[in-house]
Amino acid sequence: MAGALARRAAFARLGGATRTMVYRLDENGPKPRKVFGLIWNSKIVVFYFFLFTVPTIGAFIYTGGRTQLSREELLQSAAYREKMRKEGFDRTEAKTLEQERMDAMNKVLFQTKDEDPMQAWVKQREAKLRAQQEIMQRRAAEAAQAK
Repeated sequence: MAGALARRAAFARLGGATRTMVYRLDENGPKPRKVFGLIWNSKIVVFYFFLFTVPTIGAFIYTGGRTQLSREELLQSAAYREKMRKEGFDRTEAKTLEQERMDAMNKVLFQTKDEDPMQAWVKQREAKLRAQQEIMQRRAAEAAQAK
């Protein structure tokens, strides 16, 4: 009884507005559940507990308790073969891969759809210039004949 009065007095001294700041000042609130000395009432504690333990345990069960590969299993894996191919230890595959990359780059940079190196807008501009020159030549020829 004396403890309850002391808590009420402490609550009154704090002004009542900070009731949520100090745990368990209200006797009518939930009683604290403690596990190994930690208060377990919070939903976020339960959430993070499951967030970190369930996937870890699931992965451990899925792998059968193994956490790493042996050397022989690693050398047989596809990831190791790909790494060795990229580093160039498998020369035949590395050369073909490099050649494919170079061919793709050359196609994008240097090969055009038609073999004419001029672009379409240059061709259009030259066609307009030629047409204007022909018109000017015709006009000049007509003017020379009219004299």
